[in-house]
Amino acid sequence: MGIIKAAKLTFDYLRYDEDGNVEDTQRAVDSVDLDIQPGEFVAVLGHNGSGKSTFAKHINALLLPTEGTIWIDGIDTSKEPELWKVRQKAGMVFQNPGMSFNPIRKIGAQFLEALKMDAYVQETYAKSVAETPRLAGESALETRRREISYLNQKWFMQTLLDRMGVTSTRYGLSARVPFADYRIVEYLWNVPWEMKAKGGVVKGLLREAGRGLLPDDILFRKKSPYPKTYDKAYETILVHKMRAIMAETHSPIRQFLDTKKVERFLSSPSDYGKPWYGQLMAAPQMIAYLIQVNYWLEKYHIKIEL
Repeated sequence: MGIIKAAKLTFDYLRYDEDGNVEDTQRAVDSVDLDIQPGEFVAVLGHNGSGKSTFAKHINALLLPTEGTIWIDGIDTSKEPELWKVRQKAGMVFQNPGMSFNPIRKIGAQFLEALKMDAYVQETYAKSVAETPRLAGESALETRRREISYLNQKWFMQTLLDRMGVTSTRYGLSARVPFADYRIVEYLWNVPWEMKAKGGVVKGLLREAGRGLLPDDILFRKKSPYPKTYDKAYETILVHKMRAIMAETHSPIRQFLDTKKVERFLSSPSDYGKPWYGQLMAAPQMIAYLIQVNYWLEKYHIKIEL
């Protein structure tokens, strides 16, 4: 007997009605005899629907014969106690294996790999830099400043304005950012950096334009970052909240996260050195982001099938 032997191997697909009664039978494999010896290579050819995949699924006992017998290294696949032994000897690479999940790895990790987020970010960044409007004769430094300004307007400012619009509308407010008016942005696009930051002062041109309209102690006060808290207690609160979410087995975000990695991150969030798309306070902001995603999934009963 060879390593794969089939005798009168037959398999029928059955179709059932709503009451569970067989209403149709379709024969996919019809009385196949086969004896493959060690060292042989055998190719099974046929058009679509000829039963190739159905036959292959009998080799590792994903399907059991309707009639006849198939032996794998001498083991009868129809004997249920022997199934584990059969599957230790016979493996199967399905069509489009790259589209399938690896059973020995976490689904969340494979899901993120499939999304290829890092590659998407890099491609989008490169595309945005390439489409930056330029001015002939500029130095490399000026060109880079222009690219950074364009990236800021195209991505960070858009996110910021959208977020502000949504949150203000939620509370019945109508927020306005007058200096973000597109006419002002277009008018000042080609103004040299030396004028924008006159005297090395941040927003120097704007401050000079306001001279005499506001007291100097207000006009030239040091800029504060976008409102954030520097209180360590805030980070502590976020860590406790995130740990509570991870401890709850029904938390919807758990299916996307590696529990050990999250705990390692929460134990030393300051070591998280990758900025969250240009945002400050990367670690607390990342934790807050995860908490918000979990709230969204839970609040609106979002179901994601992996």
